[in-house]
Amino acid sequence: MSRADTLAKIDDLFESHCNLCKHRNDNNNKACMPCSIGKEIRSLGDQLNVGERDYQRVLDKGPDLTWSDIDFLKEREVPWTEIYKATGIHKQSFLELNKVRKGEAVLKTKKPNEEAIKLLKETDMTPKEIAAETGANIKTVYTYSSKYRKKESRDQRVKKTVTPVQEKVEQENPQA
Repeated sequence: MSRADTLAKIDDLFESHCNLCKHRNDNNNKACMPCSIGKEIRSLGDQLNVGERDYQRVLDKGPDLTWSDIDFLKEREVPWTEIYKATGIHKQSFLELNKVRKGEAVLKTKKPNEEAIKLLKETDMTPKEIAAETGANIKTVYTYSSKYRKKESRDQRVKKTVTPVQEKVEQENPQA
């Protein structure tokens, strides 16, 4: 139950019971002690007294934090930075995992560099196209390109980009 919900519940109990109670005008709360509604209100009040000490105890779990612990901390308005630092997970990874948990994103199972290597081996895509498709760093893709693609002469690469019309013209007019 959030803090606002707890306060609303206390207000509802006061309205429905305490305002009608014959002991309402007493200057002391001794009459409320044995009352079941009074006990419930005190219990709810105790929940409102959750302070930094209580949430710090949860943060101290560190990498053992559960999602319910994280929900507890967020209900107490603990900043994301404190939560992800406590888990020891990098900020971006932590926020992505939280989005996956909420169904706002899908967990990527392949690493961009693995996908880039596969595309370098199996396609004729340029490193720039591969980097754009996989999310891998373009400099890394160029490095992998020199390692995983066969060395071709410039003439062979240019020939691959020749259009059918250009190829026909070259066949009709061979150069020396």
